[in-house]
Amino acid sequence: MMGPSVSMEDPMAAFANPAILSFQRARLALGAKAYHLGFGESGGIPLRQGAFALSSPFLLSDRFGAGMLVQYFDSPIFQRTSIGAGVSARFLKFLSVGAQVAAYNLSYDAANFVEFDPADPVFAGGYSRTVINATLGAFAQPLPALSLALGVRNANGPDLSLVGDGVTLAPEPFIGAGYAVGPMRALVELVGTAYGPETRWSVEAVSLAGSYLRFSSTTDLDQARLEGLLHVGGPISVSYGYELPLGALGGATNGSHTFSLVYEFGRTPDLPDPIMPPALLYTTDLPTLDPVLRPRVYTSATSDYLRYYEQVIVREIDSDIPEAALRQLSKADLGALDSVRVARVQPTEPAPIEDPNDRVVMTGTYSSQYEASVREAGRVVGRDDSRTLRVTAPADALLRATGVRNRLVGQGIPGDRVEIVPAPADSTLERATQSSFLPEEHALVLEPASTLLYFLGANQDGVATGWEVRVDDAEGNTVKTFAGSGQLPDELAWDWLDDTGTVIAPGVYQYRLYWTDQQGERHASNRRKVYVQKFLRKVTVRVTRDIEPLQQDADRIELRIQH
Repeated sequence: MMGPSVSMEDPMAAFANPAILSFQRARLALGAKAYHLGFGESGGIPLRQGAFALSSPFLLSDRFGAGMLVQYFDSPIFQRTSIGAGVSARFLKFLSVGAQVAAYNLSYDAANFVEFDPADPVFAGGYSRTVINATLGAFAQPLPALSLALGVRNANGPDLSLVGDGVTLAPEPFIGAGYAVGPMRALVELVGTAYGPETRWSVEAVSLAGSYLRFSSTTDLDQARLEGLLHVGGPISVSYGYELPLGALGGATNGSHTFSLVYEFGRTPDLPDPIMPPALLYTTDLPTLDPVLRPRVYTSATSDYLRYYEQVIVREIDSDIPEAALRQLSKADLGALDSVRVARVQPTEPAPIEDPNDRVVMTGTYSSQYEASVREAGRVVGRDDSRTLRVTAPADALLRATGVRNRLVGQGIPGDRVEIVPAPADSTLERATQSSFLPEEHALVLEPASTLLYFLGANQDGVATGWEVRVDDAEGNTVKTFAGSGQLPDELAWDWLDDTGTVIAPGVYQYRLYWTDQQGERHASNRRKVYVQKFLRKVTVRVTRDIEPLQQDADRIELRIQH
């Protein structure tokens, strides 16, 4: 929540350049930032950021200004808070320099970490650290239409590491300029960040009352921001900003909203409207006009994205396989199409085998990959005395598992840290025996299986002589139509099928509601996009009497390193 370093109207500009305090009006501003997951969605991350700014440009005569600046950022894992004060001094009436010193706190919430280890040396100094952060800046207005700024943020490079090992907040030098033509102003700022230089630009329209409307972005157009400040009356102004992450439109959010309330000290109140004497007033009877409000319908959906997975089995059956043998093959033998979402049954834990035979050796019938896995597992367990190794095998491979265990013991691992456990009956390591049948050759999985289209109406009675919802592809061809009359629908369920009953092809689609009101006028809602992705999986199963593939070991013994 930081304004441009050359903006005299934005109350948040003091965070970017403390020298601007000498040119801004005396005011107090409160701001909050909320994230948005999209219209119709149920989730969100409200009010994760906030700011407080207090500026007084004429604290001592007309040369010195001061301000108080507070910012916070709250996330499920960490929080940042900055509380500081800024001062500025004005020279030659068009030049000022300023400095800001803040107490910067960074703290982590260990309860929200996955597999958190309290003994991690990163947190040896605790979970919070407070440092001093400094910002230096200068501002000049050599011409009424020209504004210049330069300085450096994080000037002292504060060390944010919890153990003080030199992980610093990198200094950010900046230089900015603004030029005005009438009510229009162009702003540009070059900032040296930890990831390289970044250019930010803005175009804004400013009124005499101090209101403004601004559009901002960066040179690589990875984000767009539209914001404005409106003078409501007297000392009160309000502002709103919307930021859209253009570089990650498929990311976690659909943008963020920023709201601010500004109170200006000593602002001259608005003059009342002049009252004319009764003798000078002209009177007339004006006809009463009904307000004309165009009807609107806004569309949304529970899901604008469809991913579907098409899976096909191709079977190659040698001609010398008799029909009687084929009828004996199970579903697992002939290849089964698995869903993309398979519920995994957790097997029960059987007891380890006691007193394994120490004379059983591991033969060379294992694959080279499995041999490498055994050696790596031995190295990992050997480096840490707190770890054990579990060797899990089905009933017909317990003797081979004993050879694996003895190989590890031969590498120097104590025998009491390597245990052999029989695979439970419901383990995926055991071969499933199923009734003989030929599974389907083709499967289609939609994710999600369907979507709901929502329609929110405004300025209309909701009754139509006819309405239709059309889904068009990228070329404008209609692939799906819903139609009706009477009351406009509040929602429609769509199973992703087109008018022919086929799942729509991959691509980008648009849907829109059209309706005709009782006066015969045609209307249309806004358009909304739908994105469709398709993934194809092809599995080839060969049924043969050739024994060569059977000579490759299946490596069905599972190694699991445990703490």
